[in-house]
Amino acid sequence: LALHPDEVGSRRDGDKNYIRTLEVACKTNGVDYHDGHEALNDGRFTLDLFFKLKAKDPEIVEQMLMNTDFSASRPSPMIDQILGKNLHPNDQTPVFGYVDRRDRHCRPRIGGLVVVDTKVSRETDAIVLDLARSDPHTLERLSDAKLLELMNDPGGPFSVVKMNQSPMWFPPQFIFHDSKVRARAVGRVPKTTILQRANALSQLDDNGHEIGKSFMQRVQDIYPKSALCRGHLDERRKAAANDNSSDAPFRIPNERIFSLFH
Repeated sequence: LALHPDEVGSRRDGDKNYIRTLEVACKTNGVDYHDGHEALNDGRFTLDLFFKLKAKDPEIVEQMLMNTDFSASRPSPMIDQILGKNLHPNDQTPVFGYVDRRDRHCRPRIGGLVVVDTKVSRETDAIVLDLARSDPHTLERLSDAKLLELMNDPGGPFSVVKMNQSPMWFPPQFIFHDSKVRARAVGRVPKTTILQRANALSQLDDNGHEIGKSFMQRVQDIYPKSALCRGHLDERRKAAANDNSSDAPFRIPNERIFSLFH
């Protein structure tokens, strides 16, 4: 939907948001969907849909598969590049394409990594910045309160890519090499500007201060308080633990199920 909306069957609601359900995806892409919401049927429909989409755009589906397994994709060249692994000081700071899970318009974006969260998510939440819509030099001069406001805004420049939940990111050429996708992602912002803004996350400013280091640390400190974070899960767990009722340890929806896997 983000990269090739004209090639994939889709349906929108009254607000022109994509309806992202299995039933709609199947029916708009020629998959016979009936008796849904049963595990066996939904599994079969999903598999049929997978092969339909793979036939339409195998390159994107291959990228999706690489993103699916966190343990398998983490050592990959693309993931290592996004995380800045083995980056020489003179190298271009990496940029990448991604989709914000909160954006029901499924607009492709071009971004740079601000920081990988270490306080809440155990290094699985990548906080990223839309480089077509924001300049790190401008953001780093804002107060913490204003940064928090931007991080709380679903339409703001910050997003979170959850690296352990089939992250929706992809190489930048998926955007730069397609004029339609590029127009949706960056508008008229030149590629050179995008790259300069990415470098601003790691380079020195005129006063000799590391913009990247101070900005990254501030974003990391603000993140647990923001709407970008995963629902203040740790705070809610503490509140539940202080409750004396019998169901206190599992008052968060599905937490009892999640606890079986951690």
